[in-house]
Formats: sequence, C-alpha cells, structure tokens
Amino acid sequence: MHSLGYEHEQTRYDRDMYVRVEWKNINPNYTHNFDKHPRTLAFPKYELDFSSLMMYGLGDFGMNGTAAMVVLVSSFQVFWSVFISELIFHCNRKTLLV
Repeated sequence: MHSLGYEHEQTRYDRDMYVRVEWKNINPNYTHNFDKHPRTLAFPKYELDFSSLMMYGLGDFGMNGTAAMVVLVSSFQVFWSVFISELIFHCNRKTLLV
C-alpha cells in the first residue's frame, strides 16, 4: 500500500480529531509510527477509516499491554466508518471494535 502512495491512518494531520496518541505508552523505538504527515499526504477527504488496512490497532506498539491510542469519537462513528468500508470493499478486515 505504501508503494501506491497510501500512508497510515494514524499519521493523518487531522487524526487528533479521532484518536489521542498515548505517547507515554509507546515504546520509544516506535514513536515515529505516530508522527503526523502534512495535509497534502494525509487523504483528509474522508473521515479516518478505523477498519483500514493502513490503521494500526489501538494497542499496536503499546508497552506492557497498554493502549497506544484512545478513540475520541463515538462508537457510532467508529461503527459507521467500519460499515462503509466493508460495504465498499466487501471484505472483512481487522477492526478496532473488539
């Protein structure tokens, strides 16, 4: 996906509207995975897609089982994001609803 120009969802410049990065919980060797990209690279035309293949799980890179990110939007918004993604792509992907 990177070779096609896609970046990880949690690196979007507007990601702070959707998730809060818990920097204290992230292994220092992996904090670069949460650096935000400028608007031109972030695909802000759509809301953050929680079910995207390009979205890390909430606990990915968290130390000792802690969450690296906390969802800031309602569970309905997360559900809607996952639903639309599944409807468009007709596939089951790992979601953050577990």
